[in-house]
Amino acid sequence: MLVTPTGAGKTLAGFLPSLVELTERGNEREGLHTLYISPLKALAVAADVFVYLGELAAAFAQSTRVLKPGGFLAFTVQSHGGEGVIVGADRRFAHAEGWPHERLAAARLKPAVIEAVSTRQDRGVAVPDLIVVAQKG
Repeated sequence: MLVTPTGAGKTLAGFLPSLVELTERGNEREGLHTLYISPLKALAVAADVFVYLGELAAAFAQSTRVLKPGGFLAFTVQSHGGEGVIVGADRRFAHAEGWPHERLAAARLKPAVIEAVSTRQDRGVAVPDLIVVAQKG
């Protein structure tokens, strides 16, 4: 975490390496590479947290309550190819790919990014995840 006064170069220090990589690499890979959220907007992040919660409606509702208009909620969830929410063999909740749309809409959050990725491995095997970024209207 960087804590310095406004104008000290935090954004440049954190964002410039991604821009350099994008220009050097070109368009060789599809998908999300860098998501920049202006410091003028509010941001709530839950990375590898929601795998321990099955129903996320209350978390989404609280995020809507505290975010400023235009603010973002960014989170990851473990995913699966079926419907709804299941408990996997690893005892973590896994959410179907279509599931976040319904819950985000109910909380008045609009999906900006929902991308299937793998953010971690379990015993050497990639675990299917979703990266979700939603914006408060």
